[in-house]
Amino acid sequence: MAGLSPRLGSRLKSISAFPKDVFRLFMPPLCAVCEGALAPREARLCRDCMSELAAGMETGERVVDVAGGGSLRVVFPLRYTPAVSRLIKDMKYSDRPGLAQVLAPFMAMALSSVEILAPVLVPVPLHAAKRRERGYNQSDLLADGVAGLTGLTVLRSALRRVKNTSAQAGLDGEERLLNMRLAFRADGGVVAGHVVLIDDVLTTGATLGECAGALRSQGISEVTGCVVASSA
Repeated sequence: MAGLSPRLGSRLKSISAFPKDVFRLFMPPLCAVCEGALAPREARLCRDCMSELAAGMETGERVVDVAGGGSLRVVFPLRYTPAVSRLIKDMKYSDRPGLAQVLAPFMAMALSSVEILAPVLVPVPLHAAKRRERGYNQSDLLADGVAGLTGLTVLRSALRRVKNTSAQAGLDGEERLLNMRLAFRADGGVVAGHVVLIDDVLTTGATLGECAGALRSQGISEVTGCVVASSA
């Protein structure tokens, strides 16, 4: 069968796009933070909200305890403001994985400000059951976004989540530690380089501390954390 002529193909493409253009006119996409209508060249966040996020960026560091002893340095670009909290929660729980593309550049900038030799990105894994329920792992998406901007390698096989933990939200510090205990298993044989653990938010550090402990138990001594924001 002969293909469509270029002119006819162009006309059909215009017709198929018409309903989408009409929908945008009457129901424009909204900013993920302020819920104002986005301008045609804006994606996910309006210019004002993106500018406010950028203005609040300042690479911070926290040190958290590691399961089995020792400590872990965690870097982050943003504070856990109401706007950042909303973006992270919507990314995780409201089926908005595209918001990782908004947050990953801030993480990439934070990583670029610290000295790490031969880093590889290891996203904090979800349990298989929880991943099936959610449809994606937000830490995977953040790691992919950082990798796309920095050229670093994402290594998903270094860690597995072997315990289907309950949500950390609403638990106090001791409960978070107990909830995460022995939740991860590491494969030290697949890592070559300094591991950068990627997660969304740092609260007590129980999750990252358990991940770092699992990696170090397998002989991986060089581990740093990187998250979008810290709540403390």
